Amino acid sequence: MEKGERRTVMHIIDSTYRGGAQKVVLEIVHCFPEMKHVVCYWSGSGDLDGELEKAGATLLKMPFHGMATLVSAVSFIRQMVSKYHVDILHTHMFTPNLISWFIGNASIRKVRTYHGECFERKGLKGLVLRLIERVTIREAHEVLAVSNHVKQYLQRKLQLSGPIRVVYNFGRVANKRRAGTFSTPLKFVATSNNQPYKNYPLLVEVFASLQDIPVTLDIFGKDMEPLIGLAQQRGATRINFRGSVDDVPSVLADYDVYLAASDSGEGFSLSLLEAMNAGLPVVCSDIPQFKEALADSGIFFRNRNSSDLRNIIGKIVAEPSALDGYSQKIRQRTGQFSRERFISEMRCVYQV
Repeated sequence: MEKGERRTVMHIIDSTYRGGAQKVVLEIVHCFPEMKHVVCYWSGSGDLDGELEKAGATLLKMPFHGMATLVSAVSFIRQMVSKYHVDILHTHMFTPNLISWFIGNASIRKVRTYHGECFERKGLKGLVLRLIERVTIREAHEVLAVSNHVKQYLQRKLQLSGPIRVVYNFGRVANKRRAGTFSTPLKFVATSNNQPYKNYPLLVEVFASLQDIPVTLDIFGKDMEPLIGLAQQRGATRINFRGSVDDVPSVLADYDVYLAASDSGEGFSLSLLEAMNAGLPVVCSDIPQFKEALADSGIFFRNRNSSDLRNIIGKIVAEPSALDGYSQKIRQRTGQFSRERFISEMRCVYQV
């Protein structure tokens, strides 16, 4: 490479949908403006297209429509690697990893990031997928996991003995909740798109049973139609569905408590980190991923246990001043997951 020439990293991911993995790609583009970024994807609603392009990324849609078109996808990526003089190929999850394996260019540094519990498929197909991943992962120069939980998951599922680097995500800067101030009714908020592992039906069940307690829940995110129907059916009138917003951190300071009921599937929740950055006390399920993020700064209920969550909310409403202690702990905890630390780790990964 000539002195002063910008290095190019190509990211391959399934979509530009506003999900956790996709937002990590966006943050990498923001954090490394001195590099050229090419983002290749094949599906999705294009939620992040505008933000990626504004940050300087080049977006390319791949000709991939299932494994029958794998050869076409590989051919396309080979051409784009050559066209854009790619130095680093950064892939996210199974199919991008497999495509990368077929790009036989020894001069390219290959990086893989695993964002969650991605090898849960059962039966023969699941066995084959895990075998392929175990074989192809050997050629990666760096294998990244977004949390220790994901690292241990990979080691167990893929029977890996090689090094895996944990690089924690970070939450975007947000307005801070004012200490010592509480709404009446007490305002809870949840900020993730509706996916099965988010376990939103449990929140509907709980808030449907809290009609006589001064508390509300606002939910921000996409694909909420089934939940809206469920909430209407259950009479959960204290839940408000606010739709999707581009800048979630900007609304968090208006709330008293962040609520997350995920029962599995999380890698290292960016939504949770954003709430922590805002200084919001957090009530969440006691899954390992949330415990890794919060340590002793969170208020945990037993996973999938609606009665336990209902009791915790009742105690909080009865004594909201106790939330300030958790908020203070969370403010201290967020230093573990800073933008500066993320950039430092990724510089080591990219060798820049």
